[in-house]
Amino acid sequence: MNWANNQEIWRANNTEYATVAQLPVPTHDRYNFTLTARSATAFTLTATATGDQLKDK
Repeated sequence: MNWANNQEIWRANNTEYATVAQLPVPTHDRYNFTLTARSATAFTLTATATGDQLKDK
């Protein structure tokens, strides 16, 4: 995922991973993305299905 690569580039030049203000989360018509955790050593990007994607089993 391109966003994760951009986080790694950000982290290489800063002391922590980026906030959503610094690096907005991706947009998609089938998922809502949220940055649920971030620190100097890790980040968690959560994708939640929306719309027709909710029907996938």
